[in-house]
Amino acid sequence: MQSSCEKEFHRIIRTEFPYKVEKLTQVSIPVDHDIKLAATIWMPQNNNIQSVDEEKFATILEYIPYRKSDWTSRRDEIRLKYFSGFGYVSIRVDIRGTGNSQGIFDDEYSEQELSDGLKILEWIQNQKWSNGKVVIYGKSWAGFNGLQIGYLQPKNLSGIISAYSTDDRYNNDIHYYGGCLIAQEALSWSTQMLLWLSIPPKGEKARLHTSRTSLILH
Repeated sequence: MQSSCEKEFHRIIRTEFPYKVEKLTQVSIPVDHDIKLAATIWMPQNNNIQSVDEEKFATILEYIPYRKSDWTSRRDEIRLKYFSGFGYVSIRVDIRGTGNSQGIFDDEYSEQELSDGLKILEWIQNQKWSNGKVVIYGKSWAGFNGLQIGYLQPKNLSGIISAYSTDDRYNNDIHYYGGCLIAQEALSWSTQMLLWLSIPPKGEKARLHTSRTSLILH
């Protein structure tokens, strides 16, 4: 039997939208000649025009390392599908070396991560469905890298929606506060990230796991 809270929660999840939504789960975004990042795209489909291909959309991008195919899949389906239902292309990308993306993860908000982010923006702008406007959206990790990519002032970034993040990681961060290391958090967070990065990619991408595991062991 559902509690009153559960019933109330189910009532507020919207299921009807101005746009129908098509979900594309096996999208690859090239960032280097031999590296592709895994993405899921929620694409708005408008039945009120003759050709959906003729309509172009703004894009909402979330770019994080938390395994889109399993760890955040349920959350992503609710949030990003919601945006697409109102006429935005919503894209969820696994950072290099995480989830189903190729390559090796090197560090938090690294130069490589930000460089890949710029290439994702360029890729989006070149798609036939894009109107050239892209917003980076997210909290915590996606809030941090959104601000840092924005600092690079890419011409194809229209805006940033950043929550639970900061532009001063030395004085006000999850790892440092007032310049002091938050040691209690350091061990638990690093252990948790090691666990996530050690799990094989899901499905056909599992073959990528060999190169990652060898690096972790060394």
